[in-house]
Amino acid sequence: MIPAFIRAEVREAEARRVRAAHAEGDPDRLMRSASRAVADEVRDLLAGNPPASPDGEAGPRVCALVGGGDNGGDALYAASFLAEQGVPCAAVCLSPRVHERARAAAEEQGVVCLPAHLPAGDEPLGSSRELAEALDAPIWIDGICGTGLVGGLREPLASRLCELEGIRSERGARVVAIDVPSGQLGDDGEVEGPLLKAERTVTMGAMKSVLALPPASRAAGRVRVHGLGLDMGRSRVILMEEADVPGLIRVPGPDDHKYTRGVVGLVAGSQTYPGAGVLAVLGAQGAGPGMVRLDAPTRVADLALAAAPGVVTRGGRIQAGLVGPGMDEDTRQAARELAGFAASSGLPLIIDAGGLELVPDLRDEGIGEFTVLTPHAGEAAALLGALGRAAPRWRVEEHPAEAARALAQASGARVLLKGATTLLATPDSRVLVAPRGSAWTGVAGAGDVLAGFLAGLAAGWKADRERGLPGRDFDALIAAGAMIHALAGADAARAHGPLGGPIGALDIARALPSVLARLLAESAGRADPVRY
Repeated sequence: MIPAFIRAEVREAEARRVRAAHAEGDPDRLMRSASRAVADEVRDLLAGNPPASPDGEAGPRVCALVGGGDNGGDALYAASFLAEQGVPCAAVCLSPRVHERARAAAEEQGVVCLPAHLPAGDEPLGSSRELAEALDAPIWIDGICGTGLVGGLREPLASRLCELEGIRSERGARVVAIDVPSGQLGDDGEVEGPLLKAERTVTMGAMKSVLALPPASRAAGRVRVHGLGLDMGRSRVILMEEADVPGLIRVPGPDDHKYTRGVVGLVAGSQTYPGAGVLAVLGAQGAGPGMVRLDAPTRVADLALAAAPGVVTRGGRIQAGLVGPGMDEDTRQAARELAGFAASSGLPLIIDAGGLELVPDLRDEGIGEFTVLTPHAGEAAALLGALGRAAPRWRVEEHPAEAARALAQASGARVLLKGATTLLATPDSRVLVAPRGSAWTGVAGAGDVLAGFLAGLAAGWKADRERGLPGRDFDALIAAGAMIHALAGADAARAHGPLGGPIGALDIARALPSVLARLLAESAGRADPVRY
């Protein structure tokens, strides 16, 4: 798990280190360290962008885009390190004032610094031969504006940023951003204005929440954290990693049996939507519980038994519940009863799809401590409205972290807001981020599989808790479940080729066991899987 912090927290921690460097007579020590990490990332990209001929290219291979703050200094120092190693570099200065010591270091290595701080509406950047040649470089270093940007982008910089993004898109320049992509970004991932998209980002000191949360995170590309030895506190945003799985999912031991591994109860599927029940069952089985109980109409139960003969269609003791997939009016009461039972018994409960309609009443009656809602953006918008916090769908899509937190606070439940990047928000405002999967995963029924998988994981967690086994972080487990589901979709799609291919929800369900097994096996040489 990677903790992510708001930019002000990291700047404050950095400032203490910078003051120490000043006191020791080397004020740019941290800047040079950061710039070497940027130069390393650029060299990695250059290895995949060889010159057009063995003799090299006439123009620069790297263009440093330089703003007036410390990010500009980082870019100039990075250009100086690259030029010292024989990489032709140019610098485009978008501010009348740049970091003087870094500029001197760059010019000493032969980097030509070109002024480009013209008023908005004046000649475009490409109108100058020197600037056009510099921007023809296949790789750009984005040091225009970093974490110190306060307020909105002002002119002429806002127009220049729009222009640069257009040039980047047209020419296919590969951008390495310093700290964060240049633009007007919020700590919760909001994008409020022009933005220069990056293929890679080298961020300093600690992961920033803006790089972890969508939609801004989608503009950052691959993120590398260059540690500066900062002393950071507790973060409110956590980015999940594949390496977290072995510490969250227990491998069964020799003394385990079907009742110790967890029993999950589902009210899923209906005459109207029979497939949802089957997919939820298969998702639950993929999590490895000892038993899956299904309460559904006869047609759904028969289909589920044909797909998974071990399903039990009679009631009994359970350790987690799921309601909502495929719910219609005929199954609403059964879903309501299971939800009420879970809340009153302290059992984990996953509420998905149609079951979200039950949330206002459940909240008024006392929603369970370990209840998880799993809406997509449209369902989240509708539920926020039903709970008195109206928000249109576009607002949820453009501000997902804000929406997930608001829904968690309004409902009292955890909220797993599904999307290209799935977020788990808790009532105390923590957000856990599941990395993006494959866009091929966005198919009907994928959510039913996910809901069942989460319920299966929750049943195993509750069974361990009942036996007094060491606790595992419930929130991290649910977020990890979303990540595993995304990986299963990606694996299923990649079975058709390197770019993926069309899949159905059944393909995702079938891929879950192998993905989970792979993640557990990859723990060898790291932390051992959880065994009791």
